[in-house]
Order: sequence, then C-alpha cells, then structure tokens
Amino acid sequence: MRELQVSRVGSVDWATGEAPRLSSRAAARVQPIAVATCDFDHLLVSGAMRTATPFVIGHECVAKVIEVGDDVRHITVGQLVIVSFQISCGSCDMCRRGRTTSCERVPWLSCYGLGTLGGSWGGVVADELLVPYADAMLVPLPTGVSVVDAAAVSCNITDAYRCVVPPGTTLTGARVFIASGAFRNIALYATVIARSLGAHVDFYDPDSRVRARAESLGARSLETPAEVEPSTYGITVDASMDPKLLTVALNATAPAGTCTASTMYTEEATPLPLLNMFKRALTFRTGQPDARNDMVPVLKLMSEGRLDLSAVIDEVLPWDDAPSAFRRGHGKHICVRPEYI
Repeated sequence: MRELQVSRVGSVDWATGEAPRLSSRAAARVQPIAVATCDFDHLLVSGAMRTATPFVIGHECVAKVIEVGDDVRHITVGQLVIVSFQISCGSCDMCRRGRTTSCERVPWLSCYGLGTLGGSWGGVVADELLVPYADAMLVPLPTGVSVVDAAAVSCNITDAYRCVVPPGTTLTGARVFIASGAFRNIALYATVIARSLGAHVDFYDPDSRVRARAESLGARSLETPAEVEPSTYGITVDASMDPKLLTVALNATAPAGTCTASTMYTEEATPLPLLNMFKRALTFRTGQPDARNDMVPVLKLMSEGRLDLSAVIDEVLPWDDAPSAFRRGHGKHICVRPEYI
C-alpha cells in the first residue's frame, strides 16, 4: 500500500509499505480519507523534534471503516469515524477515568505518526491504518460535520479545547491569554473555541502575521509580551515552546486560575516562577490532552453548530498532494481523497 514517509529531515514523499492486518478481535482496519497537518508534524519534518528515520507521518484523520474484529461492538464497516491520535485501550483504570493519554496497556506517548518516538504504530497518511482498540479509539462522524472540519478533531482541536476549557470552568465573560509560537494551530483553534464560548482573548505570537490572524478570529492582538497584564487572566495557554513565554503565561494567570501548556518542553528541567504560582494558588497543567475523552464534547459543539473552526484551515488539498502539504511547515493543511471533497 502507499504511505507518506519522512526518509530524512525535510524529505517527505510517498513510499510503499505493508498493508496492516487485524491484530486482535478488538481491532479494526480503516481507510483514512481526510488528514490534517499538525504543529508537531512541522517539528518532526524540520528536525526540531528528533525521531529515527524513516517513519510514516500523520496522526490527525477522519477515516472509513473497512474491517472490524469479532469483538468490536460499537463500530461497523462503512462508518466514517474520527480516529484518536493516541493509542488507548478504553478498559484500563486510567481509560475508564477518561485519562486516555495515560492508558496502562501501552507505553507513554503511544501515538500515530511519530515513528519510534510514539511507538511505531504507523501513520494516518496511508491507504490503510490499523486501530488496535476500535471501540475505544473510534468515534462516528456526526451528521452535518464535514470530513474537512473534523480532520483535526483527533488532536489539535481537542488539545485546544482542553487548554481553554479547564474542568469546572465557564468561559462566558472569562479573560483568556494565549501565548503562541511553536504550536500555532492549537493557539488559533483555542482562540476560536474561547471566543465561540463567550470569552475575551488576548493573544501574543512573535510573528506579526500570526497575531493578525488571531485578530481576524476575534482576539485582541498584543504586540509585545510587556502588554500582557500580570495576575489577570483566569485561563492562560502556553502554545509557544518558549520558556520565557511560558513564564509570561504563568505570571499572567489570575489567583486560583489555570494555565495549560500544550507544548512539550524537552529539557530535563525548565525554569518556572514557582513563588508567584504559589502566591496565587494557580493550577498548572501539562502533558498530552486526553484526546479520546475530549472528542465527545468537541463534536457535540460542532454538530450543534456552536463551533465553526473552518477559518483556521489554510488550505484543502487533494490526497495526492500530501507530500507538499507536510513539507509546508506552519499552517493547517487538510488533504482529502477526491470522492470526499
């Protein structure tokens, strides 16, 4: 079968791989039909985040189910589904608690599209994909939600959602600060979600073009970090991968507020303003999102027409143009099989 492979830093092209077979009675095979580029894909292709090459890339997709194991109960052949980018069993204690990023049956960071870094589960830009836990990892595409709009639900959109909707909070009238940078797709999706749910958003990115984009999505653009008001925002987001901007976001968080870092800091230690955090008794959240758990409320908002995220998408491309899409770097690019455009 054909699959999209990163052979070395900066080199992305089609390659031939072995078609998957069902690994268990709980598994399914799917055909990806719409895939999205993620911020992390840019880091992998550019070499900013290292993993062994070659590897098959892509972890955000909508797919068509083509085969299910005998124990699969809730997913049927022919369904269009969103495939969670994380591998999770759905039945261990962590999964039952909704903490799918911490599934006890697979190693940490088990994901599609990250090569050995994510456990070599394959990538979604391929003719076929194995889903080891079909009932746990697949969610039917709701009626009225397009495959293009849903392509990033499995990762970027759910990550953005958890960043601006901490447990027990309401966004109506809330003040939100977003520090953007390495994970700009998540920052822009978070802007749209927060604004759609009634929040005021202040936004900073070192790139003026990204700030202008956020402003067009309803945010107030800040030209320098010095404009960020300290101890003001009940919800703050770090999508920068910059320790200095992480500190800005933490110091901007209001007393008893929540700061969520969507980015991964790869050093053994990253400086934090712990005294200021202690004084304000704030909550700091890090780690991957619990994607499978958060896909449900996100899809509900989309199916109800309360969340239109199409303005974040930079372009929609034919499936065969996936190599160029994944070489493009920053931005949200969706590749769709022709019969689903």
